[in-house]
Amino acid sequence: MKGKRLGYSVPGTVTHVAGLSLAKHMGWDANRDVSLVRNANGFVPLREDRTDAFFGSAMSVTMAPELNMKMLVDLTQYKFPVAGSGIMAERDWLKANRDIAVRFVKSGIEAIALMKKDRAAFDRALVEWFNIKDTATQDTMYREVAEIPRKPYPSVEGIKHTFAIYDSPEMRKFKAEDFYDTSILTELDRSGFIDRLYR
Repeated sequence: MKGKRLGYSVPGTVTHVAGLSLAKHMGWDANRDVSLVRNANGFVPLREDRTDAFFGSAMSVTMAPELNMKMLVDLTQYKFPVAGSGIMAERDWLKANRDIAVRFVKSGIEAIALMKKDRAAFDRALVEWFNIKDTATQDTMYREVAEIPRKPYPSVEGIKHTFAIYDSPEMRKFKAEDFYDTSILTELDRSGFIDRLYR
């Protein structure tokens, strides 16, 4: 992929971090050895010849065979720490609405448990929300569920990795701890709420 146009979404997203992480891992200069193309992490830019490949999600990987396309490299093999897919809230809002935040976090944890325990519910959701009816595609996507932790604590290593990728004087004013709060999840974990979902 060296010398190619690689699509990502926008700076700061998981796909951009993936692009920069891959370039660093391969020893490439992200500004000279590859062209990272913004707003282009999908099949349309690829078909329109705006990119040669793109950094996609699990959804993209599972849909690729139907579109006569294939995955070039599985980035999970490199074990790049990732800080994506978190729940974010403004500090003042969280302080004033902690009860709402707790209920929201609980619903997310319950959804993870439901996916892990009820394959039929997972398949029904794929059909209802994404119109994915192909059994092979559903199987591929369900394998990703195994990678989701039962107790989704923030990826502190992922946050630190993001700091390293976007190193700058402005970033150095902060610490990783400034960007996460485990208190709600810790309370739910200690209460036994999460463990009870799997009994």
